[in-house]
Amino acid sequence: MITRVSEEERDALVAEVMRLMLFSQYRDGAPVPRADISKLVSSHSQARGLTSWIVAQAQVRFMGVFGYEMKELSKTAARKTGAAR
Repeated sequence: MITRVSEEERDALVAEVMRLMLFSQYRDGAPVPRADISKLVSSHSQARGLTSWIVAQAQVRFMGVFGYEMKELSKTAARKTGAAR
């Protein structure tokens, strides 16, 4: 449950997901698998539904801070972008 995680922890997790996305994009440009994001979030907290909430907040912050849109790709789109490397 999301309410078991403090606001500071949630903000830190959103920042960590954003950092992961930015560095992964800089490193090789390949999309980040949702499993990697889930692994990052679950390493800090076992709260149910937290990963989806963190991703949604990261999407909002990316748009507000950088003007970037963070989207989830389908497996077909991921193959076309080279994520299967």
